Amino acid sequence: MTIYKLKSFDEVMNIEGAYGGDQLWLKKYRNSSYYYRTGCGIIAATNILLYHSLTREDFNLFQGPLTMESYTDFAYEVGKVLKPTPIGVFTAFHMNHGVKQFTKNHDHLLLPMKNDWPWAIHNVLEYIIAGLVYDSPVMIMSWMSPKKDLRYHWLIITEIEIHDDGRIDMICSNWGKKVKYDFKKWFYSKSLYQTILYYL
Repeated sequence: MTIYKLKSFDEVMNIEGAYGGDQLWLKKYRNSSYYYRTGCGIIAATNILLYHSLTREDFNLFQGPLTMESYTDFAYEVGKVLKPTPIGVFTAFHMNHGVKQFTKNHDHLLLPMKNDWPWAIHNVLEYIIAGLVYDSPVMIMSWMSPKKDLRYHWLIITEIEIHDDGRIDMICSNWGKKVKYDFKKWFYSKSLYQTILYYL
């Protein structure tokens, strides 16, 4: 088996036992039912912004210990710039605009790595692997999916496992939990829209 994974996500994004952020915290700590309902994109963006901030000397947007509450305070500020609609952050363009604007507002800049190649499984896999090799979490989003927890939902890939028998698993942060999904089933699921993104 061949494994590609982020160098430090398991350590630096261990938030009081959670594996990355959970949009439920936006309701618990900031009393925002709206962000709770529409906030998967906020959480995906926050995971990426905080991971870069905690692992790169040239990218420091966050001060202080990382707790559920401090994570949520940061995510709430991200939400103000990302501005999810009543159906959330629904395209890569929307996400890219928000991430670029937030980092620019803080005198840093994260830019999306181009993915304007044909949407084919080998291209998508190579793009994800490149993000992990560059130590950047990779966002994925589908408008539709047979799996309820992937439907109309942003989440973060932290690891790819390529098995000798051809199976490919993606390890993700989703609702603050470490979850494994079948990459090929995700890719071939019938959806009007799918996207992947990472930033450097």
